[in-house]
Amino acid sequence: MRIDRFTSALQSAVAEAQSLAIGKDHQFIEPVHLLMALLRQQNGSVKPLLQQAGVNLPTLEQQLGELQEQEQEQTCCRSCSHANQCTASVGFFTAQIRETGFLHRTCW
Repeated sequence: MRIDRFTSALQSAVAEAQSLAIGKDHQFIEPVHLLMALLRQQNGSVKPLLQQAGVNLPTLEQQLGELQEQEQEQTCCRSCSHANQCTASVGFFTAQIRETGFLHRTCW
């Protein structure tokens, strides 16, 4: 993956996601970190897109915050106790976006 080919906004989001992960002593950038970073961006396109898709942003942000705050026995989301919850939350909101038709079928 060549990060230099990302838009400056996405590069910024990845850097913020990395900061979030490091701040929680996580060894990996997980989807929860990236989604939180994308939602926090000023003038970003993710938040308005999710709003148009009918996603309840306060609920999403609360769930993501709870996932981040949970104490983990292991550092990798894929193997820790909340992996199913993390996958379910991201999958739920991805499915909502797909159902609304805001993403072209080839994008997912």
